[in-house]
Amino acid sequence: MHAQIQIVERFVIATAQKGPLGLAEEYRNIPAFPDPTAKFTAFTANMRKNRYSDVHCIDSTRVVLKIDSERSGDYIHANYVQNELLNRKFICTQGPLQDTTYDFWRMVYQEKINSIVMLCSPNEEGRTKCDEYWPEGKGNKNEYSSLIVENVGQDDDDFKTTQLIISPNPAFDWSKEDKAKTKHQFVHLYRWSRWPDRGIPDKESVMIPLRLLDLIKSGPSVIHCSAGIGRTGSLMVIEIALKTIMSGQELNIRQITEDLRKSRCQCVQNEMQYLYVHRILIEYAIQYMNTEKTKKGKEACFRFLEDYNSRLGKK
Repeated sequence: MHAQIQIVERFVIATAQKGPLGLAEEYRNIPAFPDPTAKFTAFTANMRKNRYSDVHCIDSTRVVLKIDSERSGDYIHANYVQNELLNRKFICTQGPLQDTTYDFWRMVYQEKINSIVMLCSPNEEGRTKCDEYWPEGKGNKNEYSSLIVENVGQDDDDFKTTQLIISPNPAFDWSKEDKAKTKHQFVHLYRWSRWPDRGIPDKESVMIPLRLLDLIKSGPSVIHCSAGIGRTGSLMVIEIALKTIMSGQELNIRQITEDLRKSRCQCVQNEMQYLYVHRILIEYAIQYMNTEKTKKGKEACFRFLEDYNSRLGKK
């Protein structure tokens, strides 16, 4: 634990030295497409299934759908996150379109997903950002060709939690599918809508991303917003950063972001989100790593927060 505290202290001191302006400059130097050999063949061939034509999906890391693929295709705008520090599966994806909700549930069922984190609202500022792909209200069901999704419970907290059961549709011919997959599957859907598109949450919500990551700490998870790169990518960088600290390795957010973009290109959409990632990690340092008990760490944390708040309107 002492080594981890030292790692975090070095990180907060370096972050405070860079300040918001230095971090913004650092962000601008991260390539949106760090792998020049990446191909986007499936993305181009399935443009009607893409929410945004300028948000690419890498062939090498894309989720290939297998259930009912002969009839419904194997494409979804979703990528596995490849990082040796992650001890479980993460998938980043776009918010489902009305015509891709079945694809989304095929993926969730196929990949045995335990948790879904939704970081947007279906509608934001008068624009559709995501289809309402889950059945709203306990006892309600959405039926698809091969699957049935049922709402079995809901709770309201800082975010809305919906418990869902995915079942194989008995009307579907499962004889050509993997028999091991024809089982009921329980999934938690966590919806947090206080993170604005291309922006950052208010300061009262600063601990929510850490709470969300703690809730989904076991089992495979899907994270999405609208495009599946801004809010989604920011949360993914935070998760990898926390795993980096726990592993005893030095924390380099620029490198983490660049590496993440090799799995899901364009992740972390703007400078403000990049700054917010650092803001969350500074809060983590204060709350969990006791860095404020060391003089240099304490000074660095609060120097950065003061600079951050003054430049970003106390967000």
